[in-house]
Amino acid sequence: MALHRFDHVNIATPAVDATADWYVEALGLRVGPRPAVGVHGHWLYLGDTPVIHLMATDDPRHAGPTGPIDHVAFIAHDVEAMRSWLTSLGIPHRHNRIGDFQQLFLTDPNGVVIELNFPG
Repeated sequence: MALHRFDHVNIATPAVDATADWYVEALGLRVGPRPAVGVHGHWLYLGDTPVIHLMATDDPRHAGPTGPIDHVAFIAHDVEAMRSWLTSLGIPHRHNRIGDFQQLFLTDPNGVVIELNFPG
């Protein structure tokens, strides 16, 4: 198989700075280096990997809640701490439990669903 690993998701939004702030505050990602690509945006890092690329746009092709993006998923740890954190920020979320496996679902400022998976 030629694929090696997931690299990133790109979110095109007119609210690029507010979206970056949300991911930093809600999920603990950090804004990091980004090459000069001719359009305003941010790369958001999980550790040393830029997993979310944000691109400023007013292009009507990107209108609608999420375009073709359904959700972005992360493996996470300590579901109760994350639930408390999101509650303290006033970020609505839904909890799902399948045996020992738990999930939290929340929505970013652009309507992109974020799935946090907590293996048992």
